[in-house]
Amino acid sequence: MGSAQIRTPSELTTSDPKKRPLPNIYIFQMRYAMQQLFAGQQAAGALRAIFGGDPPDDPGTARDEAFMSSDWDSMLRDALELGILSITTEEIWRRCILKRVYEQGLQKVWRYREWKAELERKAEEEEEGEEEEDN
Repeated sequence: MGSAQIRTPSELTTSDPKKRPLPNIYIFQMRYAMQQLFAGQQAAGALRAIFGGDPPDDPGTARDEAFMSSDWDSMLRDALELGILSITTEEIWRRCILKRVYEQGLQKVWRYREWKAELERKAEEEEEGEEEEDN
């Protein structure tokens, strides 16, 4: 692992403090603060990239059956808090996302029904084939 070893999450040691001194704790704290700052800036930039353009033309109507994932919900709330979206555009985006989620759910239901009907058809064909062999 090298000369520095982590014994507990808060304790760093070095085998030779003169040749391999540990950095000052304030350097670690500054680096952590800088990483947090840059991560926040990157997140805001990503939200601007996603929601920065015009909202969808046809947001649709929100359906009670649709469920928005917490990821989308968090992104919308953050974009609203950062001023990237207004209350009106946030609502338009929210309705659009819910509409798409509902449509995707319907597509899954239809694919399941088609799959189930195909299985039932194959099972009936096998039964008919077995009955013909028995006769």
